[in-house]
Amino acid sequence: MKWVNSLAFKIISGILLIITATFGASILWIYHSQVQEEHRHHVEKDAGIIMELIRKALEEQLVIGMPLEGVQTLIDTIATEEGIKTIHITGKEGMVKLSTDRSFLNYRFEKGKEKGCIVCHKNGVVSPGVTLVSTVDYSGERIMRNVSPIENKKACQGCHSPDKRYLGMIIVDSSVSLVIAHIKTLQMELVVTFLVALSATTLFIYWFSAIYVKRPLHRLVETVKAIGGGNLQARAELKGRDELSVFGASINEMAGQLERQVEEIRAKGYEIRALNALNEIITTASKYLSLKDVLEPTLIVITRSLEALEETGGRKVKITGGIFLLNDETGELLLSTAHGVSPDSLGCKGRAASGDCICGLSAQSGEVVATSYCLADPRHTRMPSVRPEEDHAHISIPLKSGDKVLGVIFLHFSPPGYQPQPSDIATFTSIGSYLGLHIEKARLYEKVQELATHDGLTELYNHREFHRLLEQEVQRARRYPKEFSLLMMDIDHFKQFNDTYGHLSGDEALRAIGVIIRKHARSVDIAARYGGEEFAIILTDTPSKQAEEVAERLRSSVAGHTFSIKGEVASLTISIGLTSFPADSDTGEGLVKVADNALYCAKSSGRNRVYWFAEGQKK
Repeated sequence: MKWVNSLAFKIISGILLIITATFGASILWIYHSQVQEEHRHHVEKDAGIIMELIRKALEEQLVIGMPLEGVQTLIDTIATEEGIKTIHITGKEGMVKLSTDRSFLNYRFEKGKEKGCIVCHKNGVVSPGVTLVSTVDYSGERIMRNVSPIENKKACQGCHSPDKRYLGMIIVDSSVSLVIAHIKTLQMELVVTFLVALSATTLFIYWFSAIYVKRPLHRLVETVKAIGGGNLQARAELKGRDELSVFGASINEMAGQLERQVEEIRAKGYEIRALNALNEIITTASKYLSLKDVLEPTLIVITRSLEALEETGGRKVKITGGIFLLNDETGELLLSTAHGVSPDSLGCKGRAASGDCICGLSAQSGEVVATSYCLADPRHTRMPSVRPEEDHAHISIPLKSGDKVLGVIFLHFSPPGYQPQPSDIATFTSIGSYLGLHIEKARLYEKVQELATHDGLTELYNHREFHRLLEQEVQRARRYPKEFSLLMMDIDHFKQFNDTYGHLSGDEALRAIGVIIRKHARSVDIAARYGGEEFAIILTDTPSKQAEEVAERLRSSVAGHTFSIKGEVASLTISIGLTSFPADSDTGEGLVKVADNALYCAKSSGRNRVYWFAEGQKK
């Protein structure tokens, strides 16, 4: 039954056992207190039995006429065997006829003087029964005296007349000291028994409380302390169906609920921190429109935010990494920016094919790829030459715009052993998706900017951007006294070329000349399609003499180039006008005007030539 296993039942049983033991001890103590009286009754009973035996034996011997010597021997034997001090046999008048103590022979017990006689003859009435009294004998020793009359029975009437009430008395004296010694022995036995019973009861109570109360209660207290200290995984190990076990189960259930609630709070807190980190990344990326501007600061914010996010989860890590962008033409991943690592420290040296190594696998699958120990992962095929202590966890995150993979973010976590949780993977995926969309947006922006600032046919700067850059170069040259030159070019007889071969062939010719111009211009120079068949080049930090050499090489390259038009071979030439800042003019508008006049002079002089206004020739 269920209640039998309850703690209340166990406690009540223990209390009942205690009460029973106490009650038993009390009974023993009462018995101990009353033992003397009880023993006295016991002695009385034994004395009565002995007296009856002696009396019967004596009566039988008297009846059969045993000589007094035989009776004397009998009482001596009985006294010795029974530990009796003295036995007296008197006649009717109280005169001692036989005694174990020979000094009492012919001693008379007088009814007015002897206590035993007084009891028998109390108030003048003779008691025919056995009388037991406590008195002091002639030596001063306290004794127990048993007095019994020798009755005048029918068997006695053969020798005695029937009118005699009794024939004599049997007096038996027993030493009280023997009784007291026996009582003390019994008392000692009772005390020892009581102490043993009390010790056993105490041990049982201690064992019972330790097993069923103290130990389970101690476990509960330790469990509650552990839970209060923050260890929500602590559980009370109690088995059974008593109240403590039920209470322990309640504590375990409470701890489980708290653990789940804390995990939910932590998960929500992580989600909030992850959203904050993602918001910071988005905010940083949104500050920049150009692709070359957005990657590096966004990567720094990503590593810093993820480090802070991991630290809030109790994991202190150092994160470095970089960003690969996918080349659409070659299908290769090319390192665009890095933070905390250099291309030389990478096994791939900044170039990886799709499907190759951890980053290539992420680009190929479009999924986050993670490894806790980089040096032990066989997928890490481009292993750099590093020492074991430089091992790290490696996370590769695809940069996606929709289903299109644009590149990969790779992150190195030190020390190694980091294992991303599902929530971490979700955060990484969100970062990769957003940054992928922003890269796509930045590329579109750059495309729009290119269309707004470049000529769509020749891919050179357009007319408006040319003038903006020219004014910028004038301001720079004024701030830091520098020389620069301007070339204005025009294709000779281009209208006739269009009329002969058509406008599409003319566009091809313009595109080819644009390629030749970019080939001869430096990266710091500014080449533009000024309009129609006119071109311009700003040669930065270039004086007029060197500009004239560049112009001549350019003119010669165009003149030597053959154009294949519909199976026919054609050729074109250009005329070039040259001017310099500040020698020819100190304004952008002035430089264009001077260069345009020089170009006009070159055409007027026969075309396919370079013209420069020397000092004194300016108009």
